[in-house]
Amino acid sequence: MIEKLQKYGLATLFCLCVLSAFYVTYRVVSSEFGGDACPIFYGSRLLLQGKDPYNLNNMHAAYRDEPVAMCTWLIHENSRPYLYPPIMAVLVSPAAVWSPWIGLHVFTYLNIILFIIFAISLGLIGGKSWRAEYRYAIALFTLLNPSTMRCLLYGQTTIAICLILLGVVRSLRSNNTTLSGILLGLSLAKPTLVVLLLPVYLFKGRWKAGAIGLCLFVFISILLIFPVGLKQAYSDYRDQIRIIVQPGNEMYPGPSAKFDTYTLIHLDRLAYVLTGQRDLYAVPLGKGLKIIFSLLLLWSLWKLCRRSSMVWHPLIFCVVILGGLVLFYHRYYDLTALSLVLYGLMDYRIRKPKAQPFLWVVCMFTLCLTVFGTPGTLWSLPVDRLLISMGFNYGLFYTSLILAVLTALVCILAIKDKAEECAEDVVTPLRVFAQEK
Repeated sequence: MIEKLQKYGLATLFCLCVLSAFYVTYRVVSSEFGGDACPIFYGSRLLLQGKDPYNLNNMHAAYRDEPVAMCTWLIHENSRPYLYPPIMAVLVSPAAVWSPWIGLHVFTYLNIILFIIFAISLGLIGGKSWRAEYRYAIALFTLLNPSTMRCLLYGQTTIAICLILLGVVRSLRSNNTTLSGILLGLSLAKPTLVVLLLPVYLFKGRWKAGAIGLCLFVFISILLIFPVGLKQAYSDYRDQIRIIVQPGNEMYPGPSAKFDTYTLIHLDRLAYVLTGQRDLYAVPLGKGLKIIFSLLLLWSLWKLCRRSSMVWHPLIFCVVILGGLVLFYHRYYDLTALSLVLYGLMDYRIRKPKAQPFLWVVCMFTLCLTVFGTPGTLWSLPVDRLLISMGFNYGLFYTSLILAVLTALVCILAIKDKAEECAEDVVTPLRVFAQEK
């Protein structure tokens, strides 16, 4: 009887995963190009053509000279510059080499394919210690994550970066120094999300791999910017940042930010919530919170890397991703990366089933509240609307608060983790299926 229920449960999870994948694909394919897909595509295309994408006039000229119907609104939009490192053009190059109409479709479909691969890879990378229901569960979590849907609809590259991070773990566990260094360099296309990988390489003594990654990042950046001129590109980039962080623009975390209250998720926005939206107190509080969390995160990584002989401790993913989300400018679609945090927490529980059970449960509950408690899609819970209806109506942004709490809890979990080792294995997808069979 129990075996039949297990089979029915697994079949149900599998069907839900398939249906969710079809639903997400349908939503993305039937929608227009996202507001971020066009700037990323056109900016990368300019870089590959030897032009300066950090100059807003060049971006407007690209929108005007090679128009695509669903991106023409950007011709008169001043808040959509290209603000990514030059190495982003390498990731987008399979789409950027085509004309805008074809290339944007290629970009969208590649994003969907990477999303499906990412959901599958999360279940496979855990190895033989992961049972089938765990793999289906984390895949379903990724498919149902409202932020994942938003990431695809907006045309963001967070999913590609997360998939690269899985490759980093795989290469480190297999002791492939060159590949782990190359993947590190590529992941820096979104440096705010992965910057805490650098101290991991440092604390683990992976000097060669870290050097390869940084050299690749610098070399490609110089190679792509050289036709423009390093000084000119840097000056244009600074000008764009200076404009976009002004009050009323999207990177400004204060009360006059033009986006909805759940859009920004980092500590700067939290500081405005805690101080009642007053610039005088919010700015120093935001800086103080960043210093405190930076020290806490680095201490956690030091403990995980130095006290354990494991190549990759399961909680490293949690600390790296959460640290990037709270310390730097991110928006709600970047919560897609919380699937990696779930993987880290699940892998930790599987490999250390008796370690800190209560704190682990609290972390899991907070993680689910962070993911499904924000507005997004049909299955997200509009908790913020409920709180606002109760009188918290001063620009409430509770997601940043919950995310900060989750980061602190995971850091405590990492710091308190004992030095005894847990199982570590490296398997390929074929070996996983062979072992199940």
